Amino acid sequence: MRRWEYVEGGASKFWETGSDEAVVTVRYGRCGSEGRTQTKEYGSAEAADAQVAKSIAEKERKGYREVGAPAPSGGGTDAAGRAQPGGAAGDPAAPPDEDTFVMPAGWRRLLHPRRGGVARTPARAQKAQLDAVEARTAEEKAWIQRFLDAPASDAGLVELTRLHLAGSPSPAGAAAVAAIVGLVSPPAGAWADSWVRLGGLPFAARAAVELFLTEAHWTQYGGRREDPWLEPRRHVPQAYWTRSCRPAADRVRMLLAAADEETYRATVEVCPAAGPTPTARSSRPTWRRARPTGSTGSARIPKSPRSGTTPSSPWCSVRSTPRTRPGPSSTGPPSVTAPP
Repeated sequence: MRRWEYVEGGASKFWETGSDEAVVTVRYGRCGSEGRTQTKEYGSAEAADAQVAKSIAEKERKGYREVGAPAPSGGGTDAAGRAQPGGAAGDPAAPPDEDTFVMPAGWRRLLHPRRGGVARTPARAQKAQLDAVEARTAEEKAWIQRFLDAPASDAGLVELTRLHLAGSPSPAGAAAVAAIVGLVSPPAGAWADSWVRLGGLPFAARAAVELFLTEAHWTQYGGRREDPWLEPRRHVPQAYWTRSCRPAADRVRMLLAAADEETYRATVEVCPAAGPTPTARSSRPTWRRARPTGSTGSARIPKSPRSGTTPSSPWCSVRSTPRTRPGPSSTGPPSVTAPP
């Protein structure tokens, strides 16, 4: 029998089918299990073959992918999944091929997809998550405005963000809004899907790059947020400080791996120009690998000017390297990036 598998997110299922004269056999279940087997007899071999073909088309529309094509000659199975005599493929005593690695089905859901690698069908964007992105952006309108009005914010990035919010989509502006609002609820993958809906996959890939190049700073005092400012990242950060950005890049890479050739080429063409800062060139491979290159140095935690010790709660950092706010020094506590 021929076998199809569906591996996506937490799902890992298989489905097998084949016919023997007028009898169709189906086996299905979770990968790694024995599954359940069902058989049904039809009026003729032709009717059984037609049912097999119909069922295969339905499964492939749902995202199932065939594991191993039928043998081209000398045995194996035919188009309807019937066993054929002769050849090593049909010989149960044939030794396994020790020179070829066959990845276990249960491993596939753990892979980060790459173009030309193991095929995985991306899950569809969820409308509820896309709506959540719009809702959160609207809820945080006043907070976003404080970043844009802050004297310490980068003027060029502020302008791109204003244009984006005004209806002129900008990858840098889209990334800045996500960095300000936060990548936890809704998750970073939902932001990536919202960028795809807004400007297509090339736009989303550029926005994912920009996300690694954007820093939104503020100070957190318990439940109170103060002293926000926005700037381009002026260094290549350690991977630790950009870990919340990675799911957005992973989602873009999954979509890019399954994209048609025209969309893929269009994305490759526009991405080298991404980024308003010189660090864009050093971070350009990020969207392809979905893993930013981290620097080898360690993050510096600013010391409190009052005690000379590293700050404790409520100072904390989640997204970017902790750093003091640019400008004249003050006698107050340092401003450190805080979680959303």
